[in-house]
Amino acid sequence: MAIAIPTGREDALPLLNRFVAEEQSSGALDTIQQQAGLRGATKATRE
Repeated sequence: MAIAIPTGREDALPLLNRFVAEEQSSGALDTIQQQAGLRGATKATRE
């Protein structure tokens, strides 16, 4: 899965980072991946 931010809208990045962190910690992303039948998906790491 991927999320993109349009050029010039970088101010949204902190909000997006918080959203993703919350969804990862709640397990929601794992559930979505399982329901979608995604195999071999890897968790994103923060650089």
